[in-house]
Order: sequence, then structure tokens, then C-alpha cells
Amino acid sequence: MQKYGPKVGLEQFAADAYHRQTMCTAMAADPATPEEVEDAPKYLEIATHARGQRALILARTAQIGEADDLLTAAKALERVRKLRTKGAYEQARLDLGAKAAKIFRVILPEAPSELEKLGIKRMITVVEARVANLRGPDTPESVRTDHVPVIERHLAKMREADLVEDEASASLSALRASIVLFKAAQQRERENAYGMLVALVGKVDADEYFLDRSRRKTVEDDDDDEGGGGGPAAG
Repeated sequence: MQKYGPKVGLEQFAADAYHRQTMCTAMAADPATPEEVEDAPKYLEIATHARGQRALILARTAQIGEADDLLTAAKALERVRKLRTKGAYEQARLDLGAKAAKIFRVILPEAPSELEKLGIKRMITVVEARVANLRGPDTPESVRTDHVPVIERHLAKMREADLVEDEASASLSALRASIVLFKAAQQRERENAYGMLVALVGKVDADEYFLDRSRRKTVEDDDDDEGGGGGPAAG
């Protein structure tokens, strides 16, 4: 039995459990001899346990997928908030440039394209400082009235999006860290099943109830070869 370490994907653990479940179920079916009748419940016990382990693996895989989707969505929302804030800043800068051409580069020195290159936390800090400039006495009243509330509203939403992304990122990181321990537990379950199968069929045949990564690839290649050379497989 090939040992599965932390670098082996959960899909391989799931495939291995399903392989063992299917083989043991088949071995328990239609026993013909007294020995086979006696061994059938043992095979079914291994098959049932493998089914349960596969369900756990698939559930954990789905959990990671959901957490990954949440992080993707959070990053996308961050991007929207940055774009909206940049747009509001750009409008204020254009208006300020038209009404106070001599000082607008002092009050709002960064071009919108410069803001876009900043990370969200740095962009929040910079825009907050520029909003403080806009509130100053040198800014025309109409610019303060028209643009400061708009930028502040987008800033608030950007701060919220940043917090959501931080939480989603931390959650996914913690989940991925827990997978190392989860895989170790699944490997112990494989070893327990291996011991039971060795007692049933011996060491050589017991290995057949476990997938190693190279053998799985070879089986797929053999299936392609049996296709009669009709060209590459789709997809």
C-alpha cells in the first residue's frame, strides 16, 4: 500500500476509498464457499467504513470549494469598491482642477491611475488623507459639498469590503491548514483497513484494494489504449 502524505490531493483520497468500497462490496456479494460466507461481513464492514470516509472527504472538499468561492467573491467586491472610490476621486479631482487649477495638485496630488495600483488598505489610507484635504478652507465650497460625501460613502464600503476579504482569507487559510491533519487521519484509516485486509487475503492481495497514484494513471492509459487508437480522448 502506497502511503498518502500531505501533498496528495483530497480527490485521490476519495478515489482510493471508493475503489476499496467497491472491491470489498463485490467480494462480499454472492459467497459460494463456507470461507466466503464467513468473510462476507468483514468485507462489508470495510466497505461501509470506506463509504463513510469517502463521504467525509467529499464534504471537506466541498467545504474548501465554498470557502474558496467566498474569497473569490470578496476579492471581486473589493475590486468594485476600489473602482467606485477611484471614480469618485477622479470626478472630484476634475472638478477641483476646473475651479482651483493652481492648487488642485496639492490637495489631490495622486492621479487616479496611481490609486488603482495601490493595495486596498493603502488606497484607503491615501484617500482618507485626500478627503481631509478636500475639507480644508482652500477647497471651493461647491467641491466640498458635491464630492466629499460621495467619496466618504465609497470609502466606507471599501473598508467593509476589506474586512470581508480579510475574514474570508483567514477562514480559507485556517481550513487549508486543518487539511494537513485531516489527511493524516485519513491515512491512518487506510492503514487500519490495510491491516484488516491483510488478515483476510494476505499482504500481496491486500495491496490491490488501495490505489497508488502511478497505478491509477496506468489504468487510465490502458483504457485509452483499448480505444483502438481512434485519436485523443475528448476534453
